[in-house]
Amino acid sequence: MRAIALTCTLLFIQPSLAGLKVRADFSKESQILMSKAEKETDKNKRVLLLEKLKASLEKTLDQYEKENPDSGGEKEKEISRFLYTLDPAFDLASEKKKDETRCEQAAQAVRSSNNLGKQEGTELTADAKETLRWIELLCK
Repeated sequence: MRAIALTCTLLFIQPSLAGLKVRADFSKESQILMSKAEKETDKNKRVLLLEKLKASLEKTLDQYEKENPDSGGEKEKEISRFLYTLDPAFDLASEKKKDETRCEQAAQAVRSSNNLGKQEGTELTADAKETLRWIELLCK
């Protein structure tokens, strides 16, 4: 009887979790949006593409929270870390004027955050590199 109950529980939980995006999905989504932004000449449209990524990340985190409100699993934490790493790019995107100084400050915030608790000269994470590419696109 317990085996049947456990099987039924897993069958009900499995489909709901299967539909949630994972970090790799956001890498692909970010790359697609970034390639569109690279071709875009209008700075406002580049901002909209980055905002689309942010909305997708936040929506997925909300879904993870609804699925498991008590604790975040590793998949949710990876997405949260990516969202947090992108914060300087999101902040920059929300500003009307993006001068060279502000762009460098945003890039430095990413580098500083990436190096917390690490030795100096440590290579940037993939999330940090991706964020720096977004900042570069917003500032060009």
